[in-house]
Amino acid sequence: VVKSIIEKETGPIPNNFSFVDKIPLASASIAQVHAAKLKTGEEVVIKVQKPRIDDLLKADLNFIYIASRVLEFLQPDFERTSLSAVAGDVKSSMLEELDFEKEAENIEEFRDFLRVQELRDLVTAPRVYRYLTTKKVLTMERLRGVSMVDAESIRSITSDPESLIITALNTWTSSVMNM
Repeated sequence: VVKSIIEKETGPIPNNFSFVDKIPLASASIAQVHAAKLKTGEEVVIKVQKPRIDDLLKADLNFIYIASRVLEFLQPDFERTSLSAVAGDVKSSMLEELDFEKEAENIEEFRDFLRVQELRDLVTAPRVYRYLTTKKVLTMERLRGVSMVDAESIRSITSDPESLIITALNTWTSSVMNM
């Protein structure tokens, strides 16, 4: 199924990739990620949207929005809490997450932020391969790292884990405030 989605979105796998791992590195509610290697030799990961997830998510989010409107009608006090407005905002942000071209744009903006702020020696973000990225498939450079919530893993790569975490948090906060 994943192979057919990749090929429908980016063309035949052998045209672009020398290898795509059949076993996902990670899987979440809307997508799964597979390790791969480009024909040019670069290691990448391919984030592939699960089939029909857009239809399922839209149906669920529409139900939540309609339910919030019914609750506001039945209990007028709920209208003051803007329950339907919150549901509408959640719906908009969730549907935006279904667009991997938008995600690619956000990654590229963050990479540009790191360059402008001269932070590339401290922090990185994956390079996006735009010619292999669509609304349903995102191909990006494979970065090998550790989870920022796994203290043991962080200690395995640095003697100063606190400094690493502070740098990461400062970079994230700065990017949110400046982008």
